[in-house]
Amino acid sequence: MADRWYFGRDGEKLGPFSAQQLKGFATIGRLRPQDTVWKEGVEKGVLASRVRHLFAASTVAPPTAPPVPAPGPVPPEPASVPAPVALDVPEDVALAPLEEAPADSSEEELSAEVEQPRKRVEAPSPPPRKLRVLGIKGGIMVSQNDGVLRYRKKCDVCGQPEPSVTNTPIRSGMTRVSYYCRKCRKSRQIEIQVV
Repeated sequence: MADRWYFGRDGEKLGPFSAQQLKGFATIGRLRPQDTVWKEGVEKGVLASRVRHLFAASTVAPPTAPPVPAPGPVPPEPASVPAPVALDVPEDVALAPLEEAPADSSEEELSAEVEQPRKRVEAPSPPPRKLRVLGIKGGIMVSQNDGVLRYRKKCDVCGQPEPSVTNTPIRSGMTRVSYYCRKCRKSRQIEIQVV
């Protein structure tokens, strides 16, 4: 089944037409680049100048001012074109833009171009905030680099430091680590506060 196209101007909705008829209207000037065009089954319309393969490249110019309605009635259509049919479409229908294309296209090319979704470009996210250690209870901080904390364990009760250095990833909030104090011979806890 061939696609059916519609266009609107000054609140008037005309159609349905085949893709070839729509191109014919564009060629003879009945369809203007600032008119709204949509395909049957698609809720959103676009400016006719944005539809690929609809206008010849020389006839499409970006609109510089709002269109001025022509005085008097619309001129009669050629005998080979069917009479327009008014559509009952809600006024709050949003319009989505399509892209321009050369005038030597077929109905299938027009259809393929309309159905392709646009890719969304997202803004780059800011770099992650670096975390830093505010304090260590039960230990001595040696360094903090690239998200890794280096520290020595030190007993709160007897004050005995461990000779070895421990590495741990820096995580937001409070981190608790248990270890065994050799001098007290008891389990002790280290608290690391990070922001």
